[in-house]
Amino acid sequence: MRRLCSGHQNRNEPIAPAGKRKVPVITFSTYNENRAVDVERTIEFLLEHGAKVDTRLDALSKLVQSGINMLLDFQAENRARTNALIDAQMRTEAKLEQLAEAQRLTEQKFQVFLDSLRRPNGGSR
Repeated sequence: MRRLCSGHQNRNEPIAPAGKRKVPVITFSTYNENRAVDVERTIEFLLEHGAKVDTRLDALSKLVQSGINMLLDFQAENRARTNALIDAQMRTEAKLEQLAEAQRLTEQKFQVFLDSLRRPNGGSR
């Protein structure tokens, strides 16, 4: 039987109320000499693996930053294009108002001309 940790020995034994409890002493032991070498190898593996993870995280961070920069550039271009469209729309609306006013004046003049044609003698007196 291998035991790595010892503490409360008997699970059926009732736990003492607060204030009367004894704090169990926890001891660790290895069960063979090769275990220490395994721990060293594990630590070495974790350090190497951690370095690889750090490298990957750095690359991922750079990729995300590049994506954010691309989105910001696109947003700035989109904002400039939108503003240009708004300006063009405002100029178009102003021109349409001028055309509508010119159309009203033309209509008034045309009505005067038609009224003159309806008079006897073609508008002459």
